[in-house]
Amino acid sequence: MQFVHTARRLTNPQNANGVTTMSTSDQRLTGTAVVPLLYKPEEVAVQLRISRTKVYALLRSGDLRSVKIDGCRRIPVAALFEYVAHLEGRAA
Repeated sequence: MQFVHTARRLTNPQNANGVTTMSTSDQRLTGTAVVPLLYKPEEVAVQLRISRTKVYALLRSGDLRSVKIDGCRRIPVAALFEYVAHLEGRAA
């Protein structure tokens, strides 16, 4: 996971109730990880340590769920966990 550092000064913003809030850019400055909800097939290949071609084969076979946003194929985080759990179930 990459951390992005910007020259923006870190502030302590508060909402109307006086509760401290943190924006995504503030999270990047402080090193707090922002976990994506959807991954590109290439990112899934890196996470699972398999080839991009294998990821597309899993998508075609229905073993790995995905969604489409316009023309972009994305894999939900939950689908990755389901796939790995399925693999663990087969290995047991």
